[in-house]
Amino acid sequence: MSEEAKDSQGKVASESSAATVWQCEPEFEVDGLPSLQTDKVDEKKLKEDPEVDLQQMTVGRKFLLRCQGEPVFFNKKKLQVFPEYTKPFALQLLEVRRLDEKSGDFVLTSYVPGKHKIPATVLTDGDEAVRLSEIALDVKSVVKAEKGKPPTPFGPFGPIELGWPLFVWIALAALIVSFVFSVIVLFFKRRTYKQRLEQLKEFDTALSAYEQFNKEHRGFKRRVEYNDSQKKMTDETLVDQIENNFKFYLVRELRVPAHEWDEKKTLKELKSRHRLIFKSCSRQIKMTFEEISKAQSHKDQLKWQDISLLLQLCQRTVSAIWLKKNKKPVRKKRRTA
Repeated sequence: MSEEAKDSQGKVASESSAATVWQCEPEFEVDGLPSLQTDKVDEKKLKEDPEVDLQQMTVGRKFLLRCQGEPVFFNKKKLQVFPEYTKPFALQLLEVRRLDEKSGDFVLTSYVPGKHKIPATVLTDGDEAVRLSEIALDVKSVVKAEKGKPPTPFGPFGPIELGWPLFVWIALAALIVSFVFSVIVLFFKRRTYKQRLEQLKEFDTALSAYEQFNKEHRGFKRRVEYNDSQKKMTDETLVDQIENNFKFYLVRELRVPAHEWDEKKTLKELKSRHRLIFKSCSRQIKMTFEEISKAQSHKDQLKWQDISLLLQLCQRTVSAIWLKKNKKPVRKKRRTA
């Protein structure tokens, strides 16, 4: 409540004894039916139900309060009710149905079960005020009690009671679903990786990956040495063989399916599985892939000298990878006094 409303309430309460008094009577039915009920009512069932008392006030039921007395001119839009009563929500003004200077019809309700005598209820718009006659209410609970037992509230409709706001439960559910989904994705990634490792082992030979690369590499060098470096390269399959030798070294040494993947995917896998090698050798590996790709697209223009330079690049890249992978960490010797 604002400070202005509090001041207004205090002013009205202090002057209530001198205010005009209107006599009021509550009305619960019209032509035998509770026309002011909040919910739609089946008339036939309502009349036949012996437990339904059309004159009984229940929690939340609307009732019409008809008041009349000496003339007072109200501002209908600012009208408020200030009961001098200790229980909050015992009397709530819901609607001003009709109002003139001598009388008014007001729709009210009560949210507190029990017997209430509400004296000195003041109706005011902040400027004008009128005292309403004493209102006596016997408000019954809408929860039916078993015989010999007091009425008890309804329990939670589910396995747990929603003590927190709904958005908290939604966020918690989303977090759990996200966690479960991440675990499932991680499981299948690891499973796929293990299956891939088993498949790549099929390319292993009796020699180590580095030795197998050098064996094939020496054969390519001899073929280059037997030809004039300035002459045009005539073997159209040689570039393919050099590319396969380089890629299968990555397959055997690093267990990366470079023979099936493109350059970007291969480098991404190296970054994920072999961070140290990627950090120190990624530029050389990328350069080697690029030079092989250029050679593939210009086979008809290559000279034996170009093939020699390509072989040197592949050798340097493979040696850098092998050294980085097999380099043992140097332990610092402790100084003795």
